[in-house]
Amino acid sequence: MKSHQVNKVVSGGQTGLDQMGLEVAKVLGIHIGGISPKGYLTENGPDAVLRDFGLAEHTSRNTHPVQKPV
Repeated sequence: MKSHQVNKVVSGGQTGLDQMGLEVAKVLGIHIGGISPKGYLTENGPDAVLRDFGLAEHTSRNTHPVQKPV
């Protein structure tokens, strides 16, 4: 069985599952990146914690900003 190493987790952090992926990556020391909607908008409203993950803030409040492939 072939194994793969995760080098980076990319997420917008808008949903709980997205945020969990960021949390797990942080704990495991995996690089994190992504773009969050303006105001760090999530499904539950603004969440400035996403800034602490190093996510960039998009200029749009659209919850699905387009991200470039990694």
